[in-house]
Amino acid sequence: MVYVTRLTRLPLVGADGADVGRVVDVVLDLGGRPPHVNGFVVAVGRRRVFVGVGRVAEIQREGLRLRRGSINLRQFELRPAETLVAGELIGRRIRRGRVVDVGLTPSPEPFAWEVTTIALGSRGLPGRRRSPEVIDWSEAGELFADQRPIDRQAAALGGLHPADMAAAIRRLPLSRRRVLASALEDERLADLLGAFRG
Repeated sequence: MVYVTRLTRLPLVGADGADVGRVVDVVLDLGGRPPHVNGFVVAVGRRRVFVGVGRVAEIQREGLRLRRGSINLRQFELRPAETLVAGELIGRRIRRGRVVDVGLTPSPEPFAWEVTTIALGSRGLPGRRRSPEVIDWSEAGELFADQRPIDRQAAALGGLHPADMAAAIRRLPLSRRRVLASALEDERLADLLGAFRG
């Protein structure tokens, strides 16, 4: 099993061992049960690009290695049926606590990974750190509900005070702002997102 918070600090290297970039997030497809990994967001210089999971030969403690060839350097764009683990799931509160990590394991298909566990943190006594509670992904079903994450996010943003809404939008990746702006009916929220689209 690999935990996403450890993955996001690892380098991505080419098949020849040359440094390509550094993993910054994991992209999940919410259509599968369990959710499957679509790929990785990798920082290459100042650019954030997508590397499909099938392009990665192995994931080790030292980093990820590409199977072969080069990667597409087009700027990463999040699709509506996808979510980011570090950017959108970690830190979310569910009924049993706050998501602090997501565990991934290889799926039966070659070069494929899926979500298996969710690590939840809870507040203990002041000054005392408690170990996270690790649950099966299916026990955190609200994270992967059929409702599109974009709709949930739009609803949550729409209920905020304008100053809080602006602060929340500013923290979103540019690709998520664009997806939200195209999905929104709330004119006030759409206008505010438009100002941050860049």
